[in-house]
Amino acid sequence: MADDNPTDDSRLVPLDLPEGQARILRRDLSGWIDSLEADLREPERLADPERARADLDAYRRLLDAVKEGGVRVPDAEAHRLLREAAEAHDEESGYAEVAAVHDAMHALLAALADGEG
Repeated sequence: MADDNPTDDSRLVPLDLPEGQARILRRDLSGWIDSLEADLREPERLADPERARADLDAYRRLLDAVKEGGVRVPDAEAHRLLREAAEAHDEESGYAEVAAVHDAMHALLAALADGEG
């Protein structure tokens, strides 16, 4: 991974992602990058073009990290963006409810299996 600022206090944390997870992240990050690049072609239409540029830079760092197998930390901007994306995905997909239903069903299945033994 390129070291843009060798005197900073950041450190490289290795990523050990299964290929399926890396593929998902590459796809999503590339899509977000493409969207921001398109938005920035007309910056006057954006409420905060500087924020959009900063977000674009952070998404690029995250994509590089996934591709290269290591992420430089700390990176508050990248952390914020990924946290917001994860929370939005969880909310949109109903993850909390899916996980609760899964746990409840498997708890009942475990009780049924114990009764059959």
